[in-house]
Amino acid sequence: DPISLRTALERISSLAEPLTRAILWGQLWGMVRDARMPVIDYVHAVEMHASGETDASTLTTILAHARQAIEHYVPTSARARARERHAAALDRMLAQAAPGSDAQLIIARAAATQGSVTCASEPLLRALLSDPLEGLQVGPDLRWSLLIGLAAQNFVTREELDEALATDDTMDGRLGHLQALASLPDADLKRDLARQALTPGAMSNAQLDAVIPGLRQPESRDLIADIDAGHLDRLLEIWNQHPIEISQRLVNGLFPETSPEVVAATGSWLEMNQQAPGALRRLVREALDRAERTLRVREYNA
Repeated sequence: DPISLRTALERISSLAEPLTRAILWGQLWGMVRDARMPVIDYVHAVEMHASGETDASTLTTILAHARQAIEHYVPTSARARARERHAAALDRMLAQAAPGSDAQLIIARAAATQGSVTCASEPLLRALLSDPLEGLQVGPDLRWSLLIGLAAQNFVTREELDEALATDDTMDGRLGHLQALASLPDADLKRDLARQALTPGAMSNAQLDAVIPGLRQPESRDLIADIDAGHLDRLLEIWNQHPIEISQRLVNGLFPETSPEVVAATGSWLEMNQQAPGALRRLVREALDRAERTLRVREYNA
């Protein structure tokens, strides 16, 4: 009922048991995804209570869900404001986090990811790179996350990324560098990386796992609109030319941004390709289900 929901949103961090909090957070997220609670209420609850969450797994999950909520469910007209508010909340949480704690590192990672869609985060990301907070260990993984966030907003150059790679020329470093390159708002570079991803044998599973999130950066997704537009027509070719694990990554990872037109086109593809391999049809049906859910939740929150 509305009173119980409001109480949960306002007092969840006061619950003593970590498991109880985790279950309640899960129920709240389910209500968001089922279009039974305004998405912004969930995001605001995360921003209010995350700094008091002591369980690392729960903290990681709710911060990830808050970002997903903003990017997928908040109406387009309100998204920029929600992004800025969330970035400011993460900045505040980071200042409040105990030095050297798991929470400090988890929030720093979330702030780096949020920086990819919020230009106001540039000073924080640069500060974390050059003068980390007391107790915060900026290892290679976090350093690349910060660079990826800056790259997505075009706040670093390709040359700077190459310099960073020179200091971390490891397997993980090369993957971080690859994702940062793919995140740059450079249409020619993105198209070239997308073509490589679609070329049989050109990339490994790990390389695709790095490139695809970069290509899908929300602020520059329009730069691969031609790749999005041809994705459904390319599905059978992808499935027939690539190993199964690569195919799954490409089918899911390069699926077009959700829109009513994409939902209609996906439904038509399923209708017209009933003889396609069952595993491929399953992936497409799942993508359609996700897209339909996203539209329902957006409509509820409009």
